[in-house]
Amino acid sequence: MIAQSTAQRLLYRLIELDIRIECRGDRLRLTPAASISPDLLGQLRRHKQELMAILRNPNSPANGAVPCGMCHQEHWIDEPACDGRIRTRCGRCGKFIGFRRDGEKK
Repeated sequence: MIAQSTAQRLLYRLIELDIRIECRGDRLRLTPAASISPDLLGQLRRHKQELMAILRNPNSPANGAVPCGMCHQEHWIDEPACDGRIRTRCGRCGKFIGFRRDGEKK
């Protein structure tokens, strides 16, 4: 299993809280902003640069996206994520493959 970075864990936490995050220039936009606790906001500020790198290139190694060495693409499973994105994982080993926009090819 590949270790997740703090920024990746923060992104999953936002998904759990149903908070949308996106890059707008050099800023992060979070909606609904009222749902964000001061503690979570502080963590997001501390990891802003890494979060932005992940959001700008969701299939990069910084996001934990790696080819599955055990399986082939025919074993990949799509799961709904957020922001109109699809989360892809390997159905055989469970490895996270990456995110893609709805309508993009695997």
